[in-house]
Amino acid sequence: MHTDDAIREVKDLLSEELNRLQTLVSYKEKNRKHKEEYDPVQDMGVTHQIDDDRINLELIRKALVEVQQLEQTQINDKKQTSEIKR
Repeated sequence: MHTDDAIREVKDLLSEELNRLQTLVSYKEKNRKHKEEYDPVQDMGVTHQIDDDRINLELIRKALVEVQQLEQTQINDKKQTSEIKR
């Protein structure tokens, strides 16, 4: 597997996970608001889950930015290499 393929695959996986987690957090927030019976203990548990999911979202976003920067570095390196060969 070439570096470009690996970067693309990691980027795709991170994007998929980001979308999945965003959907999950959105679902949990909407579901929590529409419950008929309010249970403070259960609500606290859901709040902690949502907080954890948001932390994970932030970590995934940061990882995605780093992968995109790595991808850009690879593109720039290829351009420089091809210019040097000329």
